[in-house]
Amino acid sequence: MIGKTNVSVGGSYQLALQDKTISPTKTTQVVTADEDYDGLGTVTVNAVTSSIDSNIQASNIKSGVTILGVTGTLNTGATLPTLYAPSSITRTSGTTTFSVTNQSYNGRFVKSFKIYNEQTLVYTDNYNSIYNTTTRSYNIYNILAAGHYKLYAAAASPYFNEGPKTSTYIEFNIYSITYTLNNMTSSNTQTKIMYDIPYTTTLTAANNYYLPPHINLSNADTSELLEEDVDYIYDMYTGALSLNVPCNLNITVSSLSTPQLKKVSFVYDEQENAVVYDDVLYAETYYLYVDNVLVETITAN
Repeated sequence: MIGKTNVSVGGSYQLALQDKTISPTKTTQVVTADEDYDGLGTVTVNAVTSSIDSNIQASNIKSGVTILGVTGTLNTGATLPTLYAPSSITRTSGTTTFSVTNQSYNGRFVKSFKIYNEQTLVYTDNYNSIYNTTTRSYNIYNILAAGHYKLYAAAASPYFNEGPKTSTYIEFNIYSITYTLNNMTSSNTQTKIMYDIPYTTTLTAANNYYLPPHINLSNADTSELLEEDVDYIYDMYTGALSLNVPCNLNITVSSLSTPQLKKVSFVYDEQENAVVYDDVLYAETYYLYVDNVLVETITAN
């Protein structure tokens, strides 16, 4: 920036002074006024930054030292030793926990375990001391979101290089559960479920409402409906629902203002020459239709 300042001398002649702004460099600079100026007025020197030298990089500065705003990461001196991989990562099918067991060769140096989903770090525990052969257990629902996992574990310490991952892994799915309940409550409100753990709940209609004969369970990703009595079991009289969740699940249930009976099906027993119908609780009379034409009325025993 170049400016001009007029200065009165002896009440007659005015000096023309030039203002300048200078950026620092690695070499000596001589600052003079340009032609047509009598001298320098205000000279502003900008602050020096790390851009002054391309060698000012974190990898070239000792760890913990900051130079011109750049904090160093360079570890000097002896090379840090490397921890061994944990001896195992395990999960028992049907449980909501997994465990990591330390390698005895690591002694008392391990301070935490790091959990990787293949190459991506998904969790680091906050334990301050893990002793040789100690096993740590982790609640899967507390540390992982819904998704597919292939988990490995590694040992870590601030005084050692992180060790390699376990040679084995555990693999599983966690599915999400989303509820849309109208005048209805569910005794089980969990929002995550393991693929190999049965899910059960009891649906209850609000006061002056009734359970519906059927409910909708669907794949949250594809909207495909699950099939009753194949993919899940639902009892309209008790509200009991059970299934092994096969996908990210939507549970949609709307209560009724008037009670309804469950849909009934008939089969013909040729040996007995009789119609056999489903046993529907509370039904007193059954009506047999053929092509929407009532052909027989059956009174329950």
